[in-house]
Amino acid sequence: MSADTSRRRFLKGATAAGSLLAAKTVLLESETAFAAPGPTAAGDRVRFGMIGIGMQGSNLLRDSISLPGVECVGAADLWDGRHTLAREITDNPALPVTRRYQELLARADIDCIVAAVPTIGTSAWWWMPAMPARTSTARSP
Repeated sequence: MSADTSRRRFLKGATAAGSLLAAKTVLLESETAFAAPGPTAAGDRVRFGMIGIGMQGSNLLRDSISLPGVECVGAADLWDGRHTLAREITDNPALPVTRRYQELLARADIDCIVAAVPTIGTSAWWWMPAMPARTSTARSP
């Protein structure tokens, strides 16, 4: 009886391990599973604005624009040097940059906002007025 129980446990464990291995191979593939292999049409692009181009924001910007069909169309930061950095990362010397994040929120051509701002001090509360402003100007599909 104990041999049957051990065999059952082994088979259950082997099945679970095989399932996890298969799921890891399928779900955690290094390539995006549903990404279009070639260029995307202008209507299929996600156009985003970036708020904050500091240490985290510059990495988020770099990673975001590497995705197919994703385009940065504006950036906001308080420091002029980071405006230059955003233009360098996007390889777009004409990228619209501003010190006022509200200008990005007001633009109808932006689909979403990526925000990389500190969460300590007074700057943590920037999102409170931003959320109603963005949702009220959201365009319908």
